[in-house]
Amino acid sequence: MTWAVSQAAPLRNVVIDNSLMLFEYIDGDAAGYASGGWGSGLTIGGEVGFGSQQQFMIRSSTSSKFQDTVWNGVFVGNENPPPAACGIAETDTHQSQMSVVDTVPLVAEKPFIRTDEFAQKVSEASRKKDAPGRTSHRVQFLAFKTSIR
Repeated sequence: MTWAVSQAAPLRNVVIDNSLMLFEYIDGDAAGYASGGWGSGLTIGGEVGFGSQQQFMIRSSTSSKFQDTVWNGVFVGNENPPPAACGIAETDTHQSQMSVVDTVPLVAEKPFIRTDEFAQKVSEASRKKDAPGRTSHRVQFLAFKTSIR
């Protein structure tokens, strides 16, 4: 799946069977525009490729591998995060800046609306403290009726 975005387009609570590319791949050796973003509650069956992403934050997610970011990557409470890195190695001309925090100190997910064949429901996620890995909140749904005219 490709999610080539900038800051105002978060990716939340998605299950992806294969890999996730956070940039637009252009045939050859080039990447399109992408400039930062947010991902949380992701389950990714393959790798996460950052390509030309300048900065990205991923929280409470799991992937088989997070590849290096181009500039800045922040990883909080993820399974299989990349190793933390800061600065440029003496033998390398570029090294990604990777900030890694093992657990999420406190999180309360945003409410969201789900629709089934009978009604729309609003979620209320519980707060979690020191949560490692994908955040699977216990969610209570409140049913409400709507009429579409």
